[in-house]
Amino acid sequence: DDSYVEATEVININILIHLNAQSQWKVYNELGDVFHLSFIDEKGNLWIGMTVEGISGREFIHVGKGLAHLNSQDQLKVYTKENSDLPDNYISQFLGDGQGGLWIVTREDYYNNSGTFSTGKGLAHLSGQGEWTVYTKESTALLSDNITSIRNDGQGGLWIEANNVRERAHLTF
Repeated sequence: DDSYVEATEVININILIHLNAQSQWKVYNELGDVFHLSFIDEKGNLWIGMTVEGISGREFIHVGKGLAHLNSQDQLKVYTKENSDLPDNYISQFLGDGQGGLWIVTREDYYNNSGTFSTGKGLAHLSGQGEWTVYTKESTALLSDNITSIRNDGQGGLWIEANNVRERAHLTF
């Protein structure tokens, strides 16, 4: 059936609201409606992977908008590939490193529901001191940049799965 409406519209509406210990509410409008996953680290900082979801023609799309960091002093910083070493703006997973930093898995900015995922961009690490390191198959023992899962090994290293578990790597630091 070729009868469909050509449209591009955002269909995911999210809002970030915080209720603090003093029963005070705060709405963070500056993020808009673009977050899809979040994580609170050991220091109480909130990390948000930001994505716009919508429809374009017949495709359900995801467009990455970067990584937001809201620290415990209520300061907001947004990292994108344009203002940092973040490999790409679509965040598919992240994981705290236990030292105030974050492991970040990224993909190309745009992917759809056609059954194939966009190209992976490797693994990035943002240290607690604000230093970026990007790990790709060209620079490490990774077999692929198409990372599907990361897990702490409990001993300072990472288990990394790529290409839907067909490849695994264990990195120690």
